[in-house]
Amino acid sequence: TRDLAPTVAPRRRPLGLELALVVMVALAVLVPGITNYSLVDPWETHYGEVARMMLQEHDYVHLDWPQDGEGFRSKPVLTFWMMAAGMKAVGLARDGGYSGEMEHDARTMIAIRLPFIAFGVLGLVLVWWMLARLVSRRLAWLSLLVVGSTPFFCLIARQGMPDMPLCA
Repeated sequence: TRDLAPTVAPRRRPLGLELALVVMVALAVLVPGITNYSLVDPWETHYGEVARMMLQEHDYVHLDWPQDGEGFRSKPVLTFWMMAAGMKAVGLARDGGYSGEMEHDARTMIAIRLPFIAFGVLGLVLVWWMLARLVSRRLAWLSLLVVGSTPFFCLIARQGMPDMPLCA
């Protein structure tokens, strides 16, 4: 019999490097173009106004909707905290802002949508992480591309609605 050369398993990429690639791919899919279209979901503007009122009143517990003269209690407060934090991060609606500030500024779309995109990226990273650890990295990448390119996932990940944080 002849001696066979010992087989050497191929060297695997470090998990941290692949995780960084997953984040970059997810961001590349979800972030581009979020300022190119207005707040399309009717509730995005409604939720954005409630978040702006939080900043105006400096009250992050009680949600107000001025048109009805009562509190706004139909959605989880996390949605409005995320939007208010986004507005603060990009410098919008300081102390509630002024009339028309949010209408003509592309930062409005970034402030309202970016926190939800971050949750979409988190959801994709968690899908990849679970499958990479439990099954295989190859299946994890395939799943990342399938889930990340699904029209419904892209739709809810790129809008300011409470669905994405709950989905992620």
